[in-house]
Amino acid sequence: MTPGEKLKQLREQHDLSLKEMSKLLHTTPRTLSGWERGQRKASIYAYMKCTELFDIGLSYFYTDN
Repeated sequence: MTPGEKLKQLREQHDLSLKEMSKLLHTTPRTLSGWERGQRKASIYAYMKCTELFDIGLSYFYTDN
């Protein structure tokens, strides 16, 4: 699973819309959608923000779970 797919899975597990999650990550829904589909690469800031919001380690995005 790619980091973008994991980002989408995390968003869906927390019942967040693209709009809600993008606000939390200080980006736009279009950009977030691009990250999730692998069309764009998220910044390390976005992943670090997720670790704070969802109490997970950064390795969540880069290792097989």
